[in-house]
Amino acid sequence: MWIWQLRTHCQEKHKDSRGQGNLTTFLSKTTVNKIITIFENEIKLRIANEVKEAGNSSVQIDSTQDISVVEQFSIIVRYIDIEGKVKERLLDIVPAQISTGLALKTKLIFVLNNLDLDKTKIIGCSFDGAANISGVTKGSANRGNYMDLLSFISKYDDTIKSHFIDSKTFRGTLNRIQNDLIKCTADVVMDHIKSEIKKAPFVSNALDETTDVANLSQLSIVVRYVLDGIPQERFLGFLDVTSERTVDALFKIVCDIISSLECGSKRVAQSYDGAAVMAGYLGGLQTKMKEKFKHAIFVHCIAYRLNLVLSRSMDNIKDCKFSF
Repeated sequence: MWIWQLRTHCQEKHKDSRGQGNLTTFLSKTTVNKIITIFENEIKLRIANEVKEAGNSSVQIDSTQDISVVEQFSIIVRYIDIEGKVKERLLDIVPAQISTGLALKTKLIFVLNNLDLDKTKIIGCSFDGAANISGVTKGSANRGNYMDLLSFISKYDDTIKSHFIDSKTFRGTLNRIQNDLIKCTADVVMDHIKSEIKKAPFVSNALDETTDVANLSQLSIVVRYVLDGIPQERFLGFLDVTSERTVDALFKIVCDIISSLECGSKRVAQSYDGAAVMAGYLGGLQTKMKEKFKHAIFVHCIAYRLNLVLSRSMDNIKDCKFSF
């Protein structure tokens, strides 16, 4: 149908070209915009038909400013086609003069209704962390873990509750104060873990590296030990390893942690995922650790294997595949 519309349009423009031939037909701004609109509508229609055939779908939404400093609202749809393949398509980009949550919701509904897509078939959504998109209702929108924790505790602690109600000059909720209190709490927790490790006969460690929302590589550090016959597992923290993720760099990190915990003689096991830099038998981290700590046997992370099994299993379930 769109080919017929394009042919008709070009023929009509050619009749009124006034001696300039096909230049007017194909190069005028009006013609170019109309051709682009025809292509755009045809593509949207095909995507909409595929989404309808798929049944369920999910949407991903984001807003950003273009080069003319106009807020643009992008809408992406994910679904599984009739062949079982996961598809991700840009559905539309619409200007957002008002970027409130309600305004963006209205625009999303308008786009879906315009393409005759059933909103009840959308079973998933993905946004960034902006308050106007991911924020909770008014009064508690994305205040951070610290403030939400204080708000929760104040419901059961009369002292904290009265402090927030009555304090006029000092509330103790500035970012700098929050960070100082968090660091003090972390130091107390770390001292307690160290005291427990000193009593434990055996200690093992688990490491894993992943990328956070800021695209930084974070190394998570966990220790396991037995205390009074009961296994204990403690998270020590995250460490930024973006600048260097080599075996030698990771080896130094682990050695520094073991030294600070004073548990080198108690180390009996180590656990990582299957990455070559971690689990490699020739030059991986586990090999270098065995050379220094003879009893530190390597155990492949069971949770990682379980995650792989579940992920591969979901590939065979059409309704779950696009989520994994």
